[in-house]
Amino acid sequence: MLRTVLFFLLIYAAPAQAATIENAFSPQQEATGLIVKTIGEAHRSIEVAAYFFTSYPIAKALVVAHKRGVDVRLVIDGHQRYRRVLDYLARHGIRTPTNRRYNIMHDKFIIVDGRTLETGSFNFTRAAEYENAENVLVVRDS
Repeated sequence: MLRTVLFFLLIYAAPAQAATIENAFSPQQEATGLIVKTIGEAHRSIEVAAYFFTSYPIAKALVVAHKRGVDVRLVIDGHQRYRRVLDYLARHGIRTPTNRRYNIMHDKFIIVDGRTLETGSFNFTRAAEYENAENVLVVRDS
């Protein structure tokens, strides 16, 4: 009897949701757009680790999410020299702590709602979007 019940549970169990993957590249192939889109999907939380962060479109998307009530947390490599975007985030209530624990904190990722990961070689910079050959990978529901 137990085998029969287990058999039917396996056959009729709802299939697990499969992870979805989306990618983009640069220069000028919508890498920044994919990151902004991913940030816009957040409902509860956004966690960002960035080596270098000078992209206003990405910063603006974080501010919009923050204003919607999303908990936005950020850590930046401690050696970043350009502070304009970080100051912009801070003016809008998003803390911008830095990490000097390592020679460089070369991370470039965003975790949205604990279910979506954006990663890749793409630095959150204008140069990454318009000048460099970079990539973005977004994995949802993994």
